[in-house]
Order: sequence, then C-alpha cells, then structure tokens
Amino acid sequence: MTVPRIATMTQEEYDKWCWTVDLRTEFVDGQVIVMSPESVQDDNGRVYLGALLLLFVEERNLGMIFGPNYMTHLREGLRRIPDLLFVSNRHADRIEETHLQGGPDLAVEFVSRGSVRRDRHDKFGEYAKAGVQEYWIVDARKCTIDAYVLGANRRFVPLPIEDGVLRSRVLPGFWFRVEWLFQKPRPTLNFVQRQLGLI
Repeated sequence: MTVPRIATMTQEEYDKWCWTVDLRTEFVDGQVIVMSPESVQDDNGRVYLGALLLLFVEERNLGMIFGPNYMTHLREGLRRIPDLLFVSNRHADRIEETHLQGGPDLAVEFVSRGSVRRDRHDKFGEYAKAGVQEYWIVDARKCTIDAYVLGANRRFVPLPIEDGVLRSRVLPGFWFRVEWLFQKPRPTLNFVQRQLGLI
C-alpha cells in the first residue's frame, strides 16, 4: 500500500496548514506526504538510539539532538522530518523555533514498510544535496544499519561498519555495536555509556 497523499498545496499553504492538524507530514514540491504510523520496533529503537546520541552529545557539548517531529527546510519547496537528527554547534545558527533551516549534520531514518523508497532513494539524494554530512538508515525488520558519509560532489559513500561497529565521523568518539540496537533485551544505557567512556 502506498502512503496516501493529500491534495496539492503551495508551500505557503502547507507551512500554515501543517500546524493545524494532528498528522506527521512532509512536503515535496507541492505534494503533502502523510507519514505512516511507527511499529513498536521502530519507535522503541528510535527512542533507544536517540537516548544514546543525546547522552553522548550533551556530555561532549557537541550540539543538539532532535526528533522525531522537528522539521527541516532542506530547500525551497522541500520539508522533511528525519526520525533523528544532530545539529553541531557550528551550525546552531540553522536552528529556528519551528524548523531547521537547511540540512542537519546527521540524519537518521528508521525504514517502515511504507517508507522504503522514500528513505533509500528520495531522501538519500535530498539529504546529500542539502549537505547532510552523515546519513544512517535503520531497518529493524532486517536488523541492519546502512551508514553513509558525504563525499565529493555531494554524493553519499558508504561508511564502513567494521566488526559490527559503526563509528561516526560527525560525532568524534561516538561508536556503537549495531547488534545492541536489535538485541532483546538491549544493553542498558549505563552499560553503553561505560563503553563510550562517558561514566
């Protein structure tokens, strides 16, 4: 089943309308995309990974973590809502009350049944063109994370995950074992903080 689309709007109409409805939506060149509800796997995984990122970023005073409802204005006519995003102190001037003006340093998307093409194709190109430095695509059903860094000509290239460990380039010193995100039960946040040298 495809994600339903609402009637075409202008960008100005959307920017007013999106605050009047209880829907999680995105806007792409006149089309409003209604986001699918999250599965318990995706929602719980996002909360867990978001907590790890928040603890690390706050302890190292690197910037801010947002998600899953903070909108990014990637360009004129394009509004996206990453599941998680990191904005470094260097780009704090992009943070506005209702949205991020431009791309975040890191965007994370949890793939749902209705978002495979959007996350792996549409946003893949959009985030790269907007200058997002790192993009992680989490697939809870396949227990995988695909990570990318921005290379030459604003194109994403794979970020190697070696021995099951993802090491971020935009968050110096941040790493985690991919299996931690999919284990049942997951390692406690205290355990991971100790592994990262935060406590």
